Amino acid sequence: MNFYSNFFTFTNIALTPGLCLNRFLSLCQIIQAEYIQELNDLSTIKHLVNGLISMVEAEKKRNIPVNSEIKSSQITAFNNFLRILEANFRRDEGVSFYADKMNMSERNLNLICKNNFQKSVSEIIETRKLIEAKRMLLYSDKSVSEIGYELGYNEKSYFTRVFHARMEITPTRFREISRKMIS
Repeated sequence: MNFYSNFFTFTNIALTPGLCLNRFLSLCQIIQAEYIQELNDLSTIKHLVNGLISMVEAEKKRNIPVNSEIKSSQITAFNNFLRILEANFRRDEGVSFYADKMNMSERNLNLICKNNFQKSVSEIIETRKLIEAKRMLLYSDKSVSEIGYELGYNEKSYFTRVFHARMEITPTRFREISRKMIS
């Protein structure tokens, strides 16, 4: 799925002075600093740009009048989901597991995630697993199979396919390139 396919069609987004604008400018500076590096990492730049677009999208949603009580309860539910995810992302659990833990339907949980993070529950789960996979590939000597298994992928080939589909690089190659850049 292309992240940009759901991007809004108008560009007049008011960035309020202060914290919002400062965060936006800081992220732009980080992107620029990475870009001008002699051996810049395009994957990192891509993720930073995605974060920047998410910030703009979130600001757009903040400026749409919404019943504050509903918005507040959705934010609370979304934060609860994130806490449950953090405790369970290493398990092979799907959307129904998290919806059950929150005593709500899968549909409602997906709506809350889409409203607050512009991604489905399954996309958020997968993203969390891949963040951990990248961390483990960089900072552990565990094999790709061990890392995949620890993150709830029962087969190395499935883990490798998911990683490659999202990162456009195999886990082994990611490890090689990243370790060369670090050293």
